[in-house]
Amino acid sequence: MENKTKLPLIYIIGLPIIVLVANALANIKFTILGSYLSVSAFLYPLSFFITCLIIKKTNYKNALRIMIFALAAEALAAVVEWIILKEMDSYIMIYGYLSLIICQLILIYVYDFLVKKKKDTFIFVFLLLLMVNAIDNAFFGAIIEGQYISFSSAIRLIYAIVLAGILTKKIGKVNLDKKEKKAEIQQ
Repeated sequence: MENKTKLPLIYIIGLPIIVLVANALANIKFTILGSYLSVSAFLYPLSFFITCLIIKKTNYKNALRIMIFALAAEALAAVVEWIILKEMDSYIMIYGYLSLIICQLILIYVYDFLVKKKKDTFIFVFLLLLMVNAIDNAFFGAIIEGQYISFSSAIRLIYAIVLAGILTKKIGKVNLDKKEKKAEIQQ
């Protein structure tokens, strides 16, 4: 049974905005104890959180549609950057696309499976977010920054713990109608 819940505008434009801003800020780095930290390390995990909320509120199909919208917005931004600046950091663009596609697809299908099977417990959501963040960090930490373990990894670990806690506390949970509530109470 598919939910027909309407998504708030923040969910619809939130994912593309986070992806655009994170990619725009990917070149801004600062060092902590000799290790580079990209500003985008703080933003990419939020895209995973929004995707999970979209799945919880509606279904995986809406999450896929919004992911495609985010990809289209990122492609348009890359074309505009290339036209205006006549140069573009192609590594960040290519690896950003690959990372977004791979991580979001894994997250969408696995999280949807967990929600449908009522297995969206803290440990499973944490492991999923940790895996997706590790894949994303492999693209940006290892390939772009040339570092395998950095502060970016620590930030993503903290995000995985916090976001798993938020998602499993039923924040953003779909409001059940009266019949479904009664059926849950009777069970």
